[in-house]
Amino acid sequence: MYKHNAVRQIFDKLAHSSIMRLNSTSMSKLFDLMLMSLKLQILKTKFPEEIIQITMNHFKELITNLEENLTENQKFINIVKENMNYFTSVKYNNNY
Repeated sequence: MYKHNAVRQIFDKLAHSSIMRLNSTSMSKLFDLMLMSLKLQILKTKFPEEIIQITMNHFKELITNLEENLTENQKFINIVKENMNYFTSVKYNNNY
């Protein structure tokens, strides 16, 4: 599990890898908004398998974004797909 600062650095790199440029204040607001959205999704779950579904949805969106530059991101796509397979196997092996 990543620490808060490490996740923030990932968001900084993602935001600044595009043509979009954010100052420090805007970046903090964007990060806080994304964090609040994730917390809301988790809080609204009623069953543990819903957390797995949220994670799978995030993985699918991540793959969609990574596939825009397939040649450079193939290694990362494979890592995300491995994690998706892991979550799927955990879900079905534990009878959720």
